[in-house]
Amino acid sequence: MGLFKRREKERPDILPDEAPKPGIIRFWQLYFRNFTKMLGYSAVYFVIALLIACGVLLTVATINPELLTNYAGQFGEFDEVEHAIPSSWVYLIGALSFAVPWYVMFPLVFLALVANGPITCGITYCLRNHAREEHVWGNDMFVRAWRNKWQGLMLGGIDALVLFGVVMYAFGADTLGMNSTVYRYLRYVAYGIGAIWLVMRWYAYQMAVTFNLKLRGMLKNAWMFVILGFGRNLLALLSCGLLTALVLLFPLYYPATMPFFLVMMLLIYWAMVKFLAVFITYPVLHRSLVAPALEEQKRAESLKRRSELRARKAAGETVDEEELAELERYLEEAEKKDREKQKK
Repeated sequence: MGLFKRREKERPDILPDEAPKPGIIRFWQLYFRNFTKMLGYSAVYFVIALLIACGVLLTVATINPELLTNYAGQFGEFDEVEHAIPSSWVYLIGALSFAVPWYVMFPLVFLALVANGPITCGITYCLRNHAREEHVWGNDMFVRAWRNKWQGLMLGGIDALVLFGVVMYAFGADTLGMNSTVYRYLRYVAYGIGAIWLVMRWYAYQMAVTFNLKLRGMLKNAWMFVILGFGRNLLALLSCGLLTALVLLFPLYYPATMPFFLVMMLLIYWAMVKFLAVFITYPVLHRSLVAPALEEQKRAESLKRRSELRARKAAGETVDEEELAELERYLEEAEKKDREKQKK
């Protein structure tokens, strides 16, 4: 079974004898079917990501100013350095960061860090619905961002802490006053935590907009999915990593393409990379949490309906015998499966 294979129930408008399309085709169908909304998701998150990137660059400039001073020397391999540097994202973000007064930039960066979690919840809710082929209203991104604001603020806070730790150990000057061995060890730990959290946050944000879970439960399940969904997680990392590398590195080698990639970053990149992550990883969440929850809900409704039909029948009323028999069969099969699971 392919990693992109559809696991949800078929849509009503798909004929029963129609073969399910491969996942990669379905991904593009869903993306372009909701293309206008995707442009909106990307544009909203671009603003947040740009401000956070400015904050990262200002942090690096504070903890290791020599790194940015010597930045031009890193492009010695290019034939035309004067074109390569302006075509790099670091140069553009740096120009914006230092052009805006600090007393304006710092509050904007703080607001972006605060808004990151709730807005990510809102976008994740919309993208999850697109992956499940469910309807999304135009304002759902902001409605769900507000509805899941507390979960979003907590998850966004973890995003900020992990990002700060990775930046500190990746770009810190010398060893930050620590023993070189200890610093090297902590750097690898920070990298590892950053990579693991990158995968965990895909599931954590999806759980935040799907279930009513506390932070501890979301983190526990997200960690479990890092292992259970290893194949899909790896595919998502590779897919998102290749797309990111294309957007970040291509302008360095072909400076004339920078305007195109600026537009792509604004309108396409963020929605596409987030939808890739949701589309690939959601089946893991569906199989482990969503499907059992739906099955439990269906069983509870079946028990209630069976009781109603039995009561009406006992009172001498006419009931649908076929419906009652179907409910009996379903509940018997469900009990049989429970017994088998208990034996295992």
